[in-house]
Amino acid sequence: MRFLGRAVLMCALAAPGAAWVPGPAAATAAETFAAPATIGGAATTAIGTLLREPGVGTGLRDVRLLDAFYRALGYRPAWQGQSGWTEDAHRVVRRLRDAGTHGLDAADYASDALNNMLAAAPSRAGAARDDIALTVAMLRFLDHASNGRIKPSLAGWKVWFHPRSAFAVEAATAVAGGRIADYLDRAGPPDARYAALRRERARYAELAADASYPLLGDGPTLRPGDTDPAVGVVRRQLAIFGDLPSAPSMVGHAPRDGGQWRQPQFLLASAETGASVSGDEDLLYFGESLEQGVQAFQRRHGLAVDGVVGPATRRALDKTPADRLRQIDLGLERLRWLPAQRGARHVIVNIPAAELTAFENGVERLRMPVVTGQADWETPVFSDEIVNLKFAPTWTIPYNIVRDETLAHVRRDPGYLTANKIRVLWRGEEVDPWTVDWHSAGPGDFTFRQDSGPSSALGGVRFSLTNDFSIYLHDTPSKRYFGRAARALSHGCVRVGDPVALAEFLLAPQGGWDAQRIRAEMNGSRERFQNVRPPVPVHMVYITAWAEDGPVQFRNDVYGLDRKLADLLDARTRGRSS
Repeated sequence: MRFLGRAVLMCALAAPGAAWVPGPAAATAAETFAAPATIGGAATTAIGTLLREPGVGTGLRDVRLLDAFYRALGYRPAWQGQSGWTEDAHRVVRRLRDAGTHGLDAADYASDALNNMLAAAPSRAGAARDDIALTVAMLRFLDHASNGRIKPSLAGWKVWFHPRSAFAVEAATAVAGGRIADYLDRAGPPDARYAALRRERARYAELAADASYPLLGDGPTLRPGDTDPAVGVVRRQLAIFGDLPSAPSMVGHAPRDGGQWRQPQFLLASAETGASVSGDEDLLYFGESLEQGVQAFQRRHGLAVDGVVGPATRRALDKTPADRLRQIDLGLERLRWLPAQRGARHVIVNIPAAELTAFENGVERLRMPVVTGQADWETPVFSDEIVNLKFAPTWTIPYNIVRDETLAHVRRDPGYLTANKIRVLWRGEEVDPWTVDWHSAGPGDFTFRQDSGPSSALGGVRFSLTNDFSIYLHDTPSKRYFGRAARALSHGCVRVGDPVALAEFLLAPQGGWDAQRIRAEMNGSRERFQNVRPPVPVHMVYITAWAEDGPVQFRNDVYGLDRKLADLLDARTRGRSS
């Protein structure tokens, strides 16, 4: 059995992207290994020698992590003592088997094969290799939990990414101090949102294990006051997800002993019974408590909060717990990609949520709705810096907007330009638009520049960045769009809901910039630049599932990037199993 266990471990760790392959099969279990008590013993020497061999650490993002771990331990074995495998070795494997709580795959860490390896006593011949094999698996897990499994740029993510590596030495320190189990329990980025989403994941994993989630399907809009069998389905869906305010319909919604979440059981399971949910509301009737539940669900999913079950709410309700669990796992992966150093003062725009948040020293200072790019005019996912504010800005219309929109307007009505205060320039000189044959003109023949003023597309201020995408943040005269639930409406730039508040935040360190002065500059007759000192980092991110103080929030995959990331992860799994 000892030989079989090592053979299985070799196959498991040799899979594509897996941890380093241990050496030749061990000798018999009778050759019990006794770990040396001092640095410089045979096992210590063996580990130091093995770490210099080619191929050691295969499966790690950076093989230097392995040497850093053992160097911190003086190249002593990490998992073997005088009586064989330590209890810490077993604790580590148990946590590798629970990698799913992070949305990771335990098969990536050969946890079953490692468990079999630990079932037999370590042998003198293979002890060092086995010790390294367990360490590689653990470091691989810590790397995935800290930095993710997929290279971010492959999934369209150009946000600053600096892989974390301190966990190798931290883990060694935890081993030496007998705290490795606690350390692994805290694996992942030190971000409260990551911990909160992991907690929610536990709840959705239990929901997903129950295949009885009902589907609503297509149908007419359901409104308060309706009586319909579909109302009973909606009621059950909301109860399962915890959005229904009527406590009598659910049990186990609160944590049980030990903090473990228990799946709610829908006591009024049959919509045909007509049983009473509350004193005056039966299962098929769309009453006040159900309306409140629908509104809570809509609020969590970024939908119009109208308490009516229309097409968009139907589609969201029919996303099963398994669908939402996958979305949570994608959210956890992207949270690992967020830079650890985002700037003492920084701005985050979450594109699917169409929301901007500003932070100072880790404290949220500002939150506002934004308008982001349409599906065919995507706002890129990237990091940059806000370097200056351009008050009362003019707007030079980008080539692609001229090509796709402006020329069509002008060809229909040359007066469109004058009505919208757009000047036509040729080699820097203004041209009378009525003298141009617009039907033969191309999009690159002229420059179109809109004057500053109340009708300017950039509103009263532009927040300038430095990127090559020609993307920036700006004010807008079209304030009505901020009241919409779906706000992917721009040509890629980000329109901000409260430009005065954002300008105050950005200019606060310089002093002298209050709301009154900012509004005066925005309403000025000539454009003026004001530098932001120091520049403030801005991160345009794409996260469709997250948690903060309350239940998990979900948003639509507006650009299909969830699907792209899911495909990359699925291909990775297929490659490992082939």
